[in-house]
Amino acid sequence: MKHGVILINEQRLKWVFLALLAVVLAAAVSYLGKTAPTARPEASSNPSGPTQAESAMQGFRFAQDEKNSSWNLEARSAEIGDGGRTAKLSDVRVIVRNSDGWQVTATGAQGVVGLETKDMEISGGVRAVSSDGYTFVTDRLKWSARDQTLTTEQKVEMDGPAVIVRGTGLVVHAATKRVQVLRDVETTFKP
Repeated sequence: MKHGVILINEQRLKWVFLALLAVVLAAAVSYLGKTAPTARPEASSNPSGPTQAESAMQGFRFAQDEKNSSWNLEARSAEIGDGGRTAKLSDVRVIVRNSDGWQVTATGAQGVVGLETKDMEISGGVRAVSSDGYTFVTDRLKWSARDQTLTTEQKVEMDGPAVIVRGTGLVVHAATKRVQVLRDVETTFKP
């Protein structure tokens, strides 16, 4: 070896070239196998989630950090559908936090999460508890990642340290902790 140059005879060079070519071909085949388009079902017209599972798993967890809030989602099981765009969940628990540390923990029997949009919906005996002592009970609760809000159009009951509020429709703004009961509001102050 002279000045960092390696001298290889012609026969050995041929084997090195063939070995490199084999490695490049194997890498290309592996890459194409992972990225090749697969048959995707038509997007579900069912707003409550996919109609046929493409894959399923136990112990599903999903998290998202955003500018003013973050959330963690856990479910006993998930069925991935809509070409990998949605997950239909069972026994759901989601924790939404704002930048100040305030949080709401919501649970429900089932849910759907958009894996691209990060929007989700929980239904079936939904119970949400805030870190400042408020409990919300409703049949359905939606999280909008874009708006960073929890909403429902269903009947809702909010039980807090000094007040009970019943009504229809709810908007909780995670960033500001603002809570609105939208219609048919009935308020009872606690002694």
